[in-house]
Amino acid sequence: MNELPGNKNKILERNISTEDVTGEMVDTKLRLEAKKGMRLKYLEFLKQSKNMEEVLQVQTEINSIQEEIESAAGRMEFLSHQSAYSTINLNFYQPINGYIPVVANPGFFTRIVTAFKTGTSSLADILVGLIAAWPLLLIIAGVFLGYKKFRPSKIVAQNR
Repeated sequence: MNELPGNKNKILERNISTEDVTGEMVDTKLRLEAKKGMRLKYLEFLKQSKNMEEVLQVQTEINSIQEEIESAAGRMEFLSHQSAYSTINLNFYQPINGYIPVVANPGFFTRIVTAFKTGTSSLADILVGLIAAWPLLLIIAGVFLGYKKFRPSKIVAQNR
């Protein structure tokens, strides 16, 4: 982890955190075992119940304990997956250079070079625009030729 950024990069911020889930895993496992033992005792009480009220009361306790057992088992499953599939997130930030202002009074040759660059760029943009608009140019040419072809014949017929 210490060798990741290398010597050339400047680290502005690095945050590494870990969480040991071993204690929570052991605690949850012990509670799960205790709840299973308690459920077995309630099942014995259920067998010894004499009336319906006792049966319902014991069954309610068994259901509550069963929910806690399932919750603890789910938590243990989550913790085992969390420890098996650990994720390391690394965030590195690199400082960049600030804004470099353009020279206020460029020289004569600098202005000529800039004019050539912008002129060729503008010419290229115009050519690309004409190529992109070829269907429109084709329609305009067709309308113009059609108008030119049919318009003079009507004028000649009216003059005779």
